[in-house]
Amino acid sequence: MTQENEQLELQRLVTALIDQQITDEQHARLVELLQDPEARAYYLRQIDMHARLQWKIAAPSISIAPSLPGEPVVEAQEDEPPRTLRFPMWVPLAAAACLAIGFIFWAVTQQSGVVDPGDPGNPEAQLALTSKPVTLESGWHIKPVGEVAMKVIDNSRIRLDHGELFVESTESTTPSDLTIETAAGSAHATGTKFYVGTHTPGIPGGTQTTDTTETFGSKETGKGNDMNLKKVTRVLVLSGVVTLANSHGTVEGKANELLAAKKGNSPTKLTIQSNSDFAYDMYHQFAKEKDSIGKNMFFSPYSISSALAMATEGARGKTAEEMGSVLRFPKQARRLGKDAQMIPWQTSQIHTGMGALNERFNRKDKPYALNIANAMWCEQTFPLRQQYIDALNEPYGAAVKPATFKTNPEGERKRINEWVEQQTNNRIKELLAPGLVDSLTRLVLTNAIFFKGDWAVKFKEKQTRDMPFTLADGGKPKVKMMMHTATAKREGAKKGEAPFRYAAFNAKGAPVKGFRDKVSFEVLELPYKGDELSMIVMLPQANGLAKLEKMLSADRVNQWIGNLKRQKVFVMLPRFKMETGYAMNKSLKAMGMPRAFRPLGEFTGLSDSPEAREIYITAVVHKAFVEVNEEGTEAAAATAVVFGGRSAGPRYPSFRADRPFVFMIRDNATGSVLFLGRLMDPTTDE
Repeated sequence: MTQENEQLELQRLVTALIDQQITDEQHARLVELLQDPEARAYYLRQIDMHARLQWKIAAPSISIAPSLPGEPVVEAQEDEPPRTLRFPMWVPLAAAACLAIGFIFWAVTQQSGVVDPGDPGNPEAQLALTSKPVTLESGWHIKPVGEVAMKVIDNSRIRLDHGELFVESTESTTPSDLTIETAAGSAHATGTKFYVGTHTPGIPGGTQTTDTTETFGSKETGKGNDMNLKKVTRVLVLSGVVTLANSHGTVEGKANELLAAKKGNSPTKLTIQSNSDFAYDMYHQFAKEKDSIGKNMFFSPYSISSALAMATEGARGKTAEEMGSVLRFPKQARRLGKDAQMIPWQTSQIHTGMGALNERFNRKDKPYALNIANAMWCEQTFPLRQQYIDALNEPYGAAVKPATFKTNPEGERKRINEWVEQQTNNRIKELLAPGLVDSLTRLVLTNAIFFKGDWAVKFKEKQTRDMPFTLADGGKPKVKMMMHTATAKREGAKKGEAPFRYAAFNAKGAPVKGFRDKVSFEVLELPYKGDELSMIVMLPQANGLAKLEKMLSADRVNQWIGNLKRQKVFVMLPRFKMETGYAMNKSLKAMGMPRAFRPLGEFTGLSDSPEAREIYITAVVHKAFVEVNEEGTEAAAATAVVFGGRSAGPRYPSFRADRPFVFMIRDNATGSVLFLGRLMDPTTDE
């Protein structure tokens, strides 16, 4: 890891492993590289950084010989299921999953506080340190990965305090349900195969974390671990279905998914699913509105979700129910009991997920620029409830900014707009138009998001040509068309390795299997430097945009992306720039939350002040900007909630985006959709 060529080699090998194209020779080389302590530290940082995120990755078959004192050998399971998922994330995450089974356990089991079964005064004295496998009469085989602290309670229940277990059903019988209890939640499984592991704070003699590096073998506990390796349970589902549950709800994981939960909180997967579902609902709503028909469209569903989720925290009764439904809060977040009518959602689940995502996107060591900021602008005479402030402060970093709306509404409007400009690198201007803030305004919730990333393989400007772009009405204006030849290479890639992933699909959304299977649309993934984020372009055949748009949903898009394969492809993409703005009141009412825009007294969660019964949402506004060129992409968006009164050639596929298409910018590790839109006409910027 100390030399750049070794790092690039390592990344290529892991990519080959995930894509099931690795040779025996490459496999051996990968194992050799991963024995370097610096490589281990590099990947451990990735594990720690995403501790509360779910990653859709397979468990690679690899054995890692120990090179550190006390580190166990992790052997691949001979009957490990086929790794069918190809996931386009930045490769350190994939390698991190390879190491998670053995390496993290090594760190965890060497910490202080491991239960001593010989201490009769210890309430957990019955938990035993063991490395021996156990076969239950109920049809389960439990194999500790190294030494763990566990106890078999009965044939259907195991308590795991430290370490990691490989769990699989035996061949002799059909297993009954199994529950593995941990401090951060319980894993429930039926007839499946998975790993389950749990973390605890502090790792004496293990890892010492600094701001930028990690070293091993220190006798002192790193402060970073005390802060970051909190009680966390991870379940890597190899086959079947496993449910991870705790007092805040449940989440279901299917084959090749990794679930993670911090103690006392539900997994982030719930929030990601909610945000994704809302993103496509919002796209469909915008697409059918009069002002958007036949026009370019671009917005940040992540920004809108953030601002509205903060607003929902203060809503009560039917208004809160409508807002949560429109935001696609999961059924696991529904409250039960006598007070569920007043407070229908366990919003803490959503806020926790948003907090984990914000932490990921706002971290410093990113290969791209991405900043997400939130703020609460509150009239100084309108006291917010401390519970409301506390609920939003940590996950959103939404500091309360006292405002003088009563006496200086125009000044405060300009102040908020200036904040938005600063947070979006001056790309979003005048978010709040004159008149949206007045003397009756009591609270304005704002979210701003800015992204700038270079392509992993930049387009060569000398290859850009003036070419026709076919509009929906048949017009063919000339546009600047950027190009990648089918033999485009990525710096540091091995000979013949294709830089892009591509697939063609039929009218039913299934991958095209032969020449007789007619292509309906194509999907291309253009990764940004670092491979963490990508632009996904969905290109329909001529006049097929409407059909493609009707098919858009989180599950379908994820399936299409899952079918993309790394291959040589000729790429043509127009250079374009777009600025959009949306007044969202009517849109959100049409989606199912009209009550939020009426003075019904159902935002009493904001404040204990009698004035809170007169508060309602007077405006929800959103602006977005995107510019795509040979170097990369720059995008920004902001949202404010105001309270107050997409043909194969003879040799290579050709992705020729010379007609309207849908595109998005997404986080590969979580599937989070940061920006979403369509290009109808590259010659206009709106």
